[in-house]
Amino acid sequence: MLAVANTIDTVNKDYQCGCEDTVQRYISRNITYGFHQEIMSGMSSDKGLEIMQAGDRFLAKTRNIPYNCVYKRLTYYDQSISASKAKLFMELSTDNSRYPVLRFYNLSRIGVDRIHQQVMRWYRYFDKLEYMDLSRNKITELQFEDSVKAYEGDYPDFTLDLSYNKISEITAQHIERLSKIPNMFIDLKENPINCSCSEDVKHLLKLIHNKGVWKKESYKRYEYVKVLRCNEPVKLEGKTLISITENDLLCEVDVEYVVDYASIISLSVFALFLIIIIIILAKFRREIRILTYTRFHIILPCQSELLYENKRYDAFVSYSSADQEWVSKTFEDMEESKNESMSKFRFCLHHRDFIPGKTIFDNVIDSVETSRHTVIVLSRNFLNSHYCMYEFHEAFQQSIIERKKHLIVILLEDIPTNELPKDLKRCLKTFTYIRKDDMIFEDRLVFALSYKSNKRLTSRSDSESTSRTMNSQISRETDVTSDGNMSPSVISTDSVFPPIITPDDFLGKTQKCENHL
Repeated sequence: MLAVANTIDTVNKDYQCGCEDTVQRYISRNITYGFHQEIMSGMSSDKGLEIMQAGDRFLAKTRNIPYNCVYKRLTYYDQSISASKAKLFMELSTDNSRYPVLRFYNLSRIGVDRIHQQVMRWYRYFDKLEYMDLSRNKITELQFEDSVKAYEGDYPDFTLDLSYNKISEITAQHIERLSKIPNMFIDLKENPINCSCSEDVKHLLKLIHNKGVWKKESYKRYEYVKVLRCNEPVKLEGKTLISITENDLLCEVDVEYVVDYASIISLSVFALFLIIIIIILAKFRREIRILTYTRFHIILPCQSELLYENKRYDAFVSYSSADQEWVSKTFEDMEESKNESMSKFRFCLHHRDFIPGKTIFDNVIDSVETSRHTVIVLSRNFLNSHYCMYEFHEAFQQSIIERKKHLIVILLEDIPTNELPKDLKRCLKTFTYIRKDDMIFEDRLVFALSYKSNKRLTSRSDSESTSRTMNSQISRETDVTSDGNMSPSVISTDSVFPPIITPDDFLGKTQKCENHL
């Protein structure tokens, strides 16, 4: 054998090629070579190494053979069922041989464990080959070349049979690539598919369950992939790919990863929630301060405290007679309300509480002085009333005297800023104002009027006693005109609009206040 291996390049063509011009079917099936056990047991290690080296020389010498065997009529070639095929048998079969009309090549059951390059590039070695049978071997990996698409030549449709091998991995990329090779078809039936959880299996299942893809003509040839059966894991053994989904895959969860991931999500959600709370608190801090006081009777920290004052009224309400209906309903309802936070207030309304016999101006002065606040109901009617404007100036002067925010303004309607008198415009920037259509109008008004401290100058009973004495004295004072009728005195424009001190004069330029409730 070693002698033949060393002299293969000297063998003549007739011996090497046989009947190359006439042979049509060549069957060399079920032939296995082997060394006798006695020979193998008595062979030294040096002899084994010599045999291996002789094999390497044999391949090199075949490439130096000066002729080619051209089997001009061979259409059927069967080398199946053999346990002793050389690892390089495909190289030996193609280096110096040509098969111009071979159509069927059977290499099943020969124990090969890989797809040789000559098989992947079949179109270069077998011009007319239609079917190559590599079934029932030990091939574990699907390999093929896309270059067949670019090969120029007149070759027929080719089928590569890889059924009953040990190919466990088929990917969506494999199917997509194969669908783009129109002249080649690979049969992968009865391979032990591994359906264990992996990204490749997930992608394959998505492709299999994509009905739109399988309507394409190029994919229809590979619809059999849908019914390939899983070999592992055990739970999915025997199930077809089309019958399982991604949820059926037994994906092992990395507990440490999940815990970390869950922690990150939890912290992110908490941080986002905290940011939202901070933004809400910052944006609606006034509303929160008001509602916590009016609804829950809680005074939040960092809120200025007010000293209790012994005055008859909580507020003198200055308004135009044209707005009397709204004023009466609003303030009289508050006095009669069952809500404890509202019913505690007492308001001075000129249509109800002015002392008969006194001039309007004296009533205004007394009402402002005996009230903790003056509520200005600002409307166009108010601006057009001299008496209302006088009441406003008296209330403003009282704020200066008491050195506190005495005024509260209710905007009954929208009035452009350029239509407001300059002194009223400045006042709105300093004192509390509330819009009539505010969603929490009553809460804002209650908050502005409320005494928000536990410190008192005198007791409530002392305040009521003082108020009754003052009322008795005021009731005896009247201003009667010459005809015996009570009538307001005639005053000049200068007395209605007296010079006033600006808010900066008594609040100080460094004092900051939030004037919009």
